[in-house]
This record gives sequence, C-alpha cells and structure tokens, in this order.
Amino acid sequence: HVDITAHLKSGRNLVTGYSTLIKASDVILVVEQNRIRNIKEIEAEIRARRPPTVVAKGEDDDVEELVSEVSLLCPLSYSRIETPVKSTNCRHITCFDLESLIEFARQCYQWMCPICKKGAPYGTLYVDTFLAEILSKTEEDEERVVLLPGGGWASKKEGQGASEERTAALKALKR
Repeated sequence: HVDITAHLKSGRNLVTGYSTLIKASDVILVVEQNRIRNIKEIEAEIRARRPPTVVAKGEDDDVEELVSEVSLLCPLSYSRIETPVKSTNCRHITCFDLESLIEFARQCYQWMCPICKKGAPYGTLYVDTFLAEILSKTEEDEERVVLLPGGGWASKKEGQGASEERTAALKALKR
C-alpha cells in the first residue's frame, strides 16, 4: 500500500508505476477522486446539513435528567465558538467551532473530534442548532451555560436569569 496523496497537485496528475516483482495484471490501483473545495464551500455545505433526528425520551424510560454545564469555548482555539458543530459519530453534548476544525484538519490532515477523538470527517459534521441558539442569546464574554432538565438552559453569569429553576440548577452543580 502506497499513499501518494502528498505528491499530487491540483488539476490533472499522471500516475505511473513500475515493478519487476509482479505482473501488471496482478496490480489493483485504487484512485479516489476528490474535487478540491475552498473553506467557504465546505462551511456552506456543513451549515446546510440538517442535524440528526433525536429520539425523544419516553415516559417509561429509567433515565435520570441531570443538570450539566457546557462550554461556549472551542477546545481547539480556546475562543468563543462561532459556528457550533459536532460529528454524527460524537455522543457528547459539547461542540467545537467549525472554522477551527477546518483549520486543524488543513494543518494536521485529519478530521477528528477534539473532544472524544473519534473520526469527524466533514461529511459527518452538522451545526448544533440548540447551541447556536444559546450562542446567539448570550453575551460575547459568556464562557459557560447550564443545561437544565427538560431542555432549557441558563446563563452562569451572576445576576442573569435569577429564576428558581436556575438557582436550583446552579446549587446542584456546586454539590
């Protein structure tokens, strides 16, 4: 197995192979042709994807709903997430920033989730609309939010959303 990807250029390439040990009829050449896309095209394609369907929890399920905290900072860039994405391979709540992942993939030649380390090729990425909504409704300096049972969320900043539900959630987190 020989990978020649690093030696290929944009446009047309001629691949020639020679061997004195085997006959040409015994060689199988597998070439995967990919159209080169710019970052904006990849981002637009990912943004257009619909998130996977989540099966709702049934009334008879023995699943306990817990309060949890979610970071609004990308684990790759450590800056606030602009476009929250994750892979269909991921099973965690936390997201990462689309542009940061694309830059990481360009530099390291691998599409991998920075959180769970599972493969995250661009064909499996989707925008997390729930976190996108949270990002649009929080201040730029907000770094974390609390996810509440039942699908709600609350700011962790003092003095914001001082509801009973938020207060109880924050107390639960401090335990």
